[in-house]
Amino acid sequence: MIYVLQVAPHEENQIENIFREFMPSSLCQRFFHPMRRISKKFHGEWVETSEKILPGYVFVETNEPEEFYKRLKTIPRLTKMLGKSYNDSISAWEFIGLSVEETEWLENIMSCGENNEVKLSCVKRDEFGNIKVISGPLLYLADKVKKIDLHRRIAKVELSFGQKQSLLYFGIEIVD
Repeated sequence: MIYVLQVAPHEENQIENIFREFMPSSLCQRFFHPMRRISKKFHGEWVETSEKILPGYVFVETNEPEEFYKRLKTIPRLTKMLGKSYNDSISAWEFIGLSVEETEWLENIMSCGENNEVKLSCVKRDEFGNIKVISGPLLYLADKVKKIDLHRRIAKVELSFGQKQSLLYFGIEIVD
């Protein structure tokens, strides 16, 4: 199951390096912070760059969340495991990972790219002015796209993350 850690801003890479060093691979199968490719205009030229999709969060895949949490507390960094609560009736911690829907959209968009980086989606305008997604991660999220901004070359997508809806931005490439 995938669990979410909230970390200090701009420390996602450092936290992942600490996990590589101190967490056994049997306990922590995978950890990542998703990145996205996005086009930005610098000095009149479109340049592709990478940005964090969810800054301040690291995702961890583990089958033993309680043991992972115990080891996490020994690491002297600002981290918070989301979805944990202490249950007094059973005198133990309970851990809630990502929901099936959240895991599905995360895995789908991550499968489109490499190295935990979501690539640009290709979009095309038809003869009626409607925008169609041709390829990329937006194919999986077509029903959740709220707006495609051709001028800024981004798609605004509303997804559930935790207990609330979040507006995430994904890069697009316009093809003829």
